[in-house]
Amino acid sequence: MSKTVCFITRNFGKYDPDSLKGYESIGGFRALRKALTMEGCDIADVLAANGVQGRGGAAYDMGKKWRQAREVPGAHKCVVCNADEGEPGTFKDRELLTHDPFQLLEGMIIAGWAVGADNGYIYLREEYSHLRPRLLSAIAQCEAAGYLGREHLGLRAELPHPPLLRRGGLCLRRGLRPGRVHRRPRRPAPDEAPLYQAVRRVPPAHLRQQRGVPLPGGPPAAGRRGLL
Repeated sequence: MSKTVCFITRNFGKYDPDSLKGYESIGGFRALRKALTMEGCDIADVLAANGVQGRGGAAYDMGKKWRQAREVPGAHKCVVCNADEGEPGTFKDRELLTHDPFQLLEGMIIAGWAVGADNGYIYLREEYSHLRPRLLSAIAQCEAAGYLGREHLGLRAELPHPPLLRRGGLCLRRGLRPGRVHRRPRRPAPDEAPLYQAVRRVPPAHLRQQRGVPLPGGPPAAGRRGLL
């Protein structure tokens, strides 16, 4: 097991997941402080240069995705973290939320800064409702420390109702709206479709949880350091 490479799980057991100070003691939010000295397009260039890809199956270029989201016109934008984990037999999001919630928040704040978002949502499946208090506590601690709030990104932990199997960013955004999710024959571009079609036009930057969590540390390839 000495050759095991821990990347997404590298912080598990290294700090108290209920303590912001514990996360800071292992270098937490160092990447955010660096990101805040950069322009959003420069952050996207760093991701593209490091070959960071999405983990949703399509391996989409993350730098390209963030640049596209940044270039979408709109007075307000939001970052949506997909923690629904609707694939049968999977539980990676549950473990990340349980053991490393602050790194998820740091990744979302960096994403919000890069694409110009002023709000964010963490989309939780109903079965993970027991983790909502931990996330809300982490969000409150980040707000008190100045990492979240008016100058950066507002966050909410949403429990969709009714709970249904969501697949992809389009269904995720529909699940955040009031009412039951129904299929539509055509899907708009993920970075351009409004989150609340009938309420307000808020272009979302869709961020899968497992993609946002490792962002502060960068990809685990030799010679590549991400934002650190």
